[in-house]
Amino acid sequence: MEIDGRIIAAILGAIIGSIIGPVIKNYLDRWTAKRNAKTELRPEVYETLVKYLFAEDLTNEDLEDLKIKLLVYGKDEVIKDFVKVLENKSEGKISIAHFRSLMIEIRSNLGMSSNFQEKEIESILRLNQHIATKNKNL
Repeated sequence: MEIDGRIIAAILGAIIGSIIGPVIKNYLDRWTAKRNAKTELRPEVYETLVKYLFAEDLTNEDLEDLKIKLLVYGKDEVIKDFVKVLENKSEGKISIAHFRSLMIEIRSNLGMSSNFQEKEIESILRLNQHIATKNKNL
């Protein structure tokens, strides 16, 4: 009795597939878990970052927490743009171009589109200044 080569190939393929498949699945599952752990906190960190830029009412403890989380979980581009915005802010001004760049990086990191222009950012910043001035007068 002679065994057809196709049958042997099918049997070997099934055996190899049943061994290699779970190994690859395990590797991919671990890789996905690591990636998710890194990106899970980003929305919260980025939201706190933007709140800080607008409101500045974070306690020193909250600000330190933000810095730590940003350094650990933030993407390099976001950190670089945040530093540029902070440098301008320390001089008493906000660069619309730097703020826009920061927002585009944050939104793209979170998988969102970023088609807004500088004039839209300027309007939002102006609105924030108006609200801050109004609240100080209350």
